[in-house]
Amino acid sequence: MTSWTTRFTSSRIAPGVFNFKWNLDEVPWNFLEQLLADVGLPTATSQSMFSNGYRSTPILGGFRIELGRYGFGPSMPTGERIVGFDAFRLLCVLLDLEGPRRLKGEPPLRTEAELRDMLRLQVAKPEDELLERAKLGLGIYRAEQVRELAQVAEAGAKKVLFDYFDPDAVDPWWSTPEGKKAWASLPKMTPRTVA
Repeated sequence: MTSWTTRFTSSRIAPGVFNFKWNLDEVPWNFLEQLLADVGLPTATSQSMFSNGYRSTPILGGFRIELGRYGFGPSMPTGERIVGFDAFRLLCVLLDLEGPRRLKGEPPLRTEAELRDMLRLQVAKPEDELLERAKLGLGIYRAEQVRELAQVAEAGAKKVLFDYFDPDAVDPWWSTPEGKKAWASLPKMTPRTVA
């Protein structure tokens, strides 16, 4: 099995953020977007003349975000980033890559079967609901925005547990002020929604 490092690098922006390595000799520029579309996950886009281009796909609790820079303003480099540990682990499964051992700041690892089951539940959601979630990843061009999105992804990953267990029995974190704030940061989501 090929190592995850052939396609991804850990980002210094925040834990749970990974850069996708583009190698146009091996894969087309929209490789991940097409892979995710093939499994049923839509991509939201935002682009206008003389401005940055943005693309975002919801993956479990996290996101695939893409920035196409325009101009010389203060911005991250053009590239594709995966935000969220579960999103990264699922892509390793879909790409048949050997993932790393548990990373610093990562919650307990989910099995391949759990990740695939969570994906199945997510793609069963209405497309407009998935696109609403994807829009949270649009307009991200600074590192601090990615850090905020990583917090949303972490909260979204906790919400995925709701489809399997009683949330109060699994994670009393949702009753804390931080948990309530994270819950409020996920618009139009319900306890039975796979983030």
